[in-house]
Amino acid sequence: MDFWERLKTLIKEQKTTQEWVANKTGVSFGTFRKWMSRKTMPNADQAVEIAEVLDTTVEYLVTGKNPDNWQVPKRYADIVEDLEALDEKDLETVRALTSSLADRSAQRAKREA
Repeated sequence: MDFWERLKTLIKEQKTTQEWVANKTGVSFGTFRKWMSRKTMPNADQAVEIAEVLDTTVEYLVTGKNPDNWQVPKRYADIVEDLEALDEKDLETVRALTSSLADRSAQRAKREA
């Protein structure tokens, strides 16, 4: 898996779009699409912006590995702590709920765009 495949996977997992990532990073969607289709790497500053928008690291996007010092983004830390205490059945319920909420948010964002 390369940078762009990992990026596509993250975009899908986060139920967002390539266009949203491009807009958040200040890159035109056309340029972003060209990078992806040609598998051209963005420059370092742009890669950092892409990683930040998706709450990941450039290291992960490039290598597929998180650095040893990687931590859950602060805005999710308390949620992750709570999730760790759940049994598998409750965790599946949370997954279904968050997936449903993410779908609803993505649909709302598309309508507002």
